[in-house]
Amino acid sequence: MAEGKSSWEIGKILNVSENTINFHMKNAVRKLGTANRTHGLAKAIRLGLTEFAEPALATPMVA
Repeated sequence: MAEGKSSWEIGKILNVSENTINFHMKNAVRKLGTANRTHGLAKAIRLGLTEFAEPALATPMVA
């Protein structure tokens, strides 16, 4: 998500459905007490729960 990937793209990378990604993201947002995914990601980084590294050279995903 930190690299700007959509739920669909993350699902393809992890070989799970878009709905699965959305389910887990909603739970993370709720548990972090944030308003949305972006706010949740920022708070998770700030709390040291995840880290953000510069993205590798991105290759576009084709549907």
